[in-house]
Amino acid sequence: MNKPRIALVIGILCISIFPVLVKLNLTPGLISAFYRMAFAGLILILFVLLRGKFVMPVRKNLFLAIICGLLFGSDIAVWNIAIQESTATQASMLTNLSPVWVGIGSFFFLKNKPAPNFWIGTGIAVFGMVLLVGFKFFINLDFDLAFIFAILSGILYAVYILVSKNVLGEMDVISFLCITLFHLPFSLGS
Repeated sequence: MNKPRIALVIGILCISIFPVLVKLNLTPGLISAFYRMAFAGLILILFVLLRGKFVMPVRKNLFLAIICGLLFGSDIAVWNIAIQESTATQASMLTNLSPVWVGIGSFFFLKNKPAPNFWIGTGIAVFGMVLLVGFKFFINLDFDLAFIFAILSGILYAVYILVSKNVLGEMDVISFLCITLFHLPFSLGS
């Protein structure tokens, strides 16, 4: 197996295990979010120190990268709270509606509007999600604070995607991730 596939498998395992660990309620959601970002940031910083790949961006991009970090950290924190207050399935499913919010945000705020294929693909994906989870699940959804947090998490992630798209056109990914992850543990911990 080559390196990208190994990284993909590790990423899938980490993403799929995390909601279960958060649902165990071993720590409050904000603490889980803090450590998730802190460990990721430490691993990334070690990589950058060994490879020397960090490039300080111009002030505008630095500011936008920090905003992206705050958006992503808020997304993780709100998602963790939603998981602990509802089910991991409900919170993850509602959070993963972020492509719908990206499409809506792109339609209203960006010059490049989503193509009809985007909306067709999004509709098919949402329909597939409904089939996978089951119609009964949607009938039994609780429209409570956890529901709102899960939707908010998806919206925060969608805004992160929209803002980071513009920033990543002007700076490299490693530097962007360092800025977003390095300041986050400190902002979540305060």
